[in-house]
Amino acid sequence: MKLAVLTADYWPNIGGIAAHIGHLARALSRKGLEVTIYNFTDQSHLERAEEDAGVRVFRFAQRHMASRWRRWDEIYRLARQVKHHFAATRPDLVHFHTCNVDGLILRWGPRNTPRVFTNHTAQYLDMWEKPVGRLKLRVLIPPCHAVIAPSRELAQKSRFLRVPPASIFYIPNGVDIESYDGQHGRNEIRERFGIKPEEPTILCARRFDPKNGLIYFSREICRILRDYPSAQILFVGDGPPHEKQRIFDCIRSACVESRVKFAGAVPNHEMPAYYAAADVSVIPSLQEATSLTCLESMASGVPVVATTVGGLPELITHEKEGLLVPPADSTALAMAILTLLGHPEWRRTLGEAGRRKAGAEYSWEQIADRTIKVYEDVLRAARMTHGAESRNDPAKASAIQSPGGAA
Repeated sequence: MKLAVLTADYWPNIGGIAAHIGHLARALSRKGLEVTIYNFTDQSHLERAEEDAGVRVFRFAQRHMASRWRRWDEIYRLARQVKHHFAATRPDLVHFHTCNVDGLILRWGPRNTPRVFTNHTAQYLDMWEKPVGRLKLRVLIPPCHAVIAPSRELAQKSRFLRVPPASIFYIPNGVDIESYDGQHGRNEIRERFGIKPEEPTILCARRFDPKNGLIYFSREICRILRDYPSAQILFVGDGPPHEKQRIFDCIRSACVESRVKFAGAVPNHEMPAYYAAADVSVIPSLQEATSLTCLESMASGVPVVATTVGGLPELITHEKEGLLVPPADSTALAMAILTLLGHPEWRRTLGEAGRRKAGAEYSWEQIADRTIKVYEDVLRAARMTHGAESRNDPAKASAIQSPGGAA
């Protein structure tokens, strides 16, 4: 099967979507698919064509235009380039991942290749909540043959896209079980940030974005340190300056700066060491499409304190792999963290259970198998549709391509 993957977010970008696409593409390639990534990027220093672990990557320069009309013109230019590429490479199926550039390129570019859309952005949830946003989604996301959603909330809200319910598939995110083993790099990270071996460390690996709820965790750091003065807080992530400043001001006003470390944006390949350095992982989200942080914590054997939003309750069973608390509840969040700090044996038990669950249900090999099943269903339906069209109009038969035919 020849698969074309369209995305505006791909390695070396830091974040869940880029990691999802990269790991899934590699797993699909290992299973025999011919995978080509079409990446639309403004990073001019990157190679325009390369191979990454069996996956071909083509990068298209995306220029940022000040004028709205110039932006439309830029996307149309990219669409024509992709259409030209498809005509030469003739993919069987196209899989796109973001609901802006990718969708418009498919709407204005190649049209006859079966399409699968993975709906895994908080942007979609934001837009879905507003009437104007829903109208925009109608424009940004072209008709597709199937939707993959990594949380049941996203699966339910994807029905808005006029895709039959039977063609909407819940497939969770995956995690690289071997890389996130919870063993390598613990001492290195602790030494880098001046954390002693015996000091309990709470990791919050989240982008500084209001939807991630970091302010609710920050407000209770003082209470946590009052009960456990030797504890250390480690933030990993970046974000808009105004949101980072809000978090800094909250921590400064509580006079706990000496126990709080900020690592900033960390490349994906360095993240396993940060989880290995942690005793508890905190995910205080107010909104969550799907959480790669949660899966990486579980694979690393780190117990999770998370909120009951989005796909988090589908990954964590309360008191089995971690603790779940209501969103925007600082007190509940702090009490759950304190409970884990006070029970080290239970903490280890939860962490071990999380690693077992991650290995049993969320390896990229398993996610790739489920994704291939969706591809096969889409191609089978496309062949049946083409066959029916041929019988109804024999003149069209010669124009109908089997998988691998013209885009």
